Amino acid sequence: FYREQAFTDIDILYVSDMGETFRFILQTDDVDFEKVRKRAWENLNKLSNILVRLDDALNIFCLRYATDFNASFLLSDSMQKQITKKVGRDYLFAIPSSTTLIIAKFCPEYISILKSLMAIDTDPNRISDKVYQHKGGKFDIAAD
Repeated sequence: FYREQAFTDIDILYVSDMGETFRFILQTDDVDFEKVRKRAWENLNKLSNILVRLDDALNIFCLRYATDFNASFLLSDSMQKQITKKVGRDYLFAIPSSTTLIIAKFCPEYISILKSLMAIDTDPNRISDKVYQHKGGKFDIAAD
C-alpha cells in the first residue's frame, strides 16, 4: 500500500472510491502520488459530519452519521474546528474502526470510558485499540 505516517502508530492509506468498494492505492500503481495526496485532502475537506455528545453528563462525542471513512474525519479541517469548539485544543480520541471516531475532552478519567466504548465497536475494519491524545499541538498515545 502507498502510505504515509499520520502520527505515532497510525498511517494514512489512500484509496480510490470505486462506487460499491474502495481500492487501495499501491506503491506499484502508475500514478502521481503528489496529485493523489492533494486530491485526497481536497476531497476529505469537502465532506463533513457532525460531532454529537454521547451523554449530557460527559464531554464525549461521536459522529452523527455512520460512514466507512469516519476515522478519516479526524484529519479534516472542519472536524478540527468542531473539536476545538466542543472540547478544546487538547483532547482524547479513539479510532477503533473505519466507521468510528470518538472524541473527548482531555480528562484522564475518560480514558477508561473510551476503552469501554471501543470494546463494543463491532466493525470488522479495525484500526486501533489505543486511546490517543492531542495535547500541545501534538498527537500521541494517551497514558493510562
